[in-house]
Amino acid sequence: MFTGREFSQESIGAYYAFIRKNNLEDTYEVRTAFNRGWYLGAQFAMHASAELSPHIARFIEFMMWLTERETPEDV
Repeated sequence: MFTGREFSQESIGAYYAFIRKNNLEDTYEVRTAFNRGWYLGAQFAMHASAELSPHIARFIEFMMWLTERETPEDV
């Protein structure tokens, strides 16, 4: 999990990579639009992972159940 500082550093690194890749100037408008998209993407990722966590937990339980079962020796 990111701390506030790590999240900020990742955002800054991604921003400069984005403007270099797209040959954009470092302007206030570009930075504002990028920040909005970055934070909305982070919020969506947190929401999606929270919705998936019960299903992932069930899958892990199922995998543990499979590995705990004894298999016949002749198989």
